[in-house]
Amino acid sequence: MTAFSATLLLTEPFQLGTAALVQGLGVLWPDASVSEHPDDLSALSVDGIGVTIASGDAPVAASVMTPPMTTLRAQQTLAAAERHTAFVRITAQGSPDDPQRAATVLHAVVAAAVERTPALAVFWGSSWALVRPERVVETASMAASGRLALGLWASLATVSPRGDQGAVGVVTYGLQPFLGRELEYAPCHAETRDVVARVSGLAQRLLDQRPALSDRQRIIIAPGQPSVVARLRDSWLRTDIPAAVIVAEDSIIDPETLGRFAETPAA
Repeated sequence: MTAFSATLLLTEPFQLGTAALVQGLGVLWPDASVSEHPDDLSALSVDGIGVTIASGDAPVAASVMTPPMTTLRAQQTLAAAERHTAFVRITAQGSPDDPQRAATVLHAVVAAAVERTPALAVFWGSSWALVRPERVVETASMAASGRLALGLWASLATVSPRGDQGAVGVVTYGLQPFLGRELEYAPCHAETRDVVARVSGLAQRLLDQRPALSDRQRIIIAPGQPSVVARLRDSWLRTDIPAAVIVAEDSIIDPETLGRFAETPAA
């Protein structure tokens, strides 16, 4: 089974019932088949995906929500999350052959939940994303149409090579369940916001289209942006994380060796 979870960080303890979620899903996703579990008031089924709800009357430990690398998070959302005193965790379980189905169900259920709870922020477990409750609701229409909202299902972290602070790269967290690997955008000399925009655009496109990436595949992210080459590796910048290394025309990394130009490639 594939399981995804999202944790609503609350101002105060709150018992969220499945009846309220069923009502909310009827508005957000009227075509979905929703049923409550006859013997479990904390479980329901949404389009064949099992959903469970767990509540806690204490804050979630900060270490649980701290990603392996510093990801790009809005300071206002971080400040709001620090004020939480309780939580509701929602988990959706589905087939590993179709993770997107469980993911879109979780998004829809969480959207219904944040409208009925005193939520300050939502922590997305598989991607380390920490988002505003309003963002979950604003993108709920994507879930209803079977699409994944990048801001929930992926986090981005910037990286800079030693000795060259002017170069910036970006890595993702959260894409592996859907693409089989994470993106690692090789450092280049460009504005950080531009590199982040490149990776965001590519990641959303890959989530929407789910293409089978091949090694040395050339990709046009968007008109006017440098073309890129995808190199598929068992790992590159991060140990034991399968990666699609994305090398742009303006990168400092050699797309053949994946070492820096004019330097000996790393073993």
